Amino acid sequence: MGNHAVAPIRSDLSGGVNVGQRIRESRKVRGLSLKQLAEGAGVSPSLVSQIENNRVDPSLSTLRKIALTLGVPVFALIAESGPEDASLIPREKRRRVSFPRGGLEYEIIHSELTKKMGIMIGTLQPGGMTSEEPLAHDGEECLVILNGSLRVEFQQSHRELKAGDSLYFDSSAPHRLVNLHKRACRYYLIITPPKF
Repeated sequence: MGNHAVAPIRSDLSGGVNVGQRIRESRKVRGLSLKQLAEGAGVSPSLVSQIENNRVDPSLSTLRKIALTLGVPVFALIAESGPEDASLIPREKRRRVSFPRGGLEYEIIHSELTKKMGIMIGTLQPGGMTSEEPLAHDGEECLVILNGSLRVEFQQSHRELKAGDSLYFDSSAPHRLVNLHKRACRYYLIITPPKF
């Protein structure tokens, strides 16, 4: 299965975010060619071109690799600009990011690039996963399971979490979340710095 086969996002997120355009602009600002970005992300130049032209929705795995190559948080590519004062975001104004084929959705409580942490509520459907393989990034994470169960897979081990459990870990250890159960799992994800 290719990197773009799992968890495509909707190109037009939260009322008009153009993911392909943001990737192209970030790439050009950094002086990277399409080929250089593709090589850094471990995908084909053709896939990057299709993503930039909104012909293909990137998977969360691919989006993370592109963001890492560009040196930006994932949310810089997919989230609307937040309010200047991010200390209060009414529930009805929370942004949502959906990765339908991966069975994953995030309700963003707070995740601004100027802040030190991101807080969101994740929902992982039965059979859903955050990436095809464990991935690493800078920072630290804390998961708090609200309901349901999920597995946190690391390269050499895994942890099974159920409602009420929490897990704090270093994000530089390659990891992914997988729901092997028959019901959706909802969880808080607190992450620093604010990115996936």
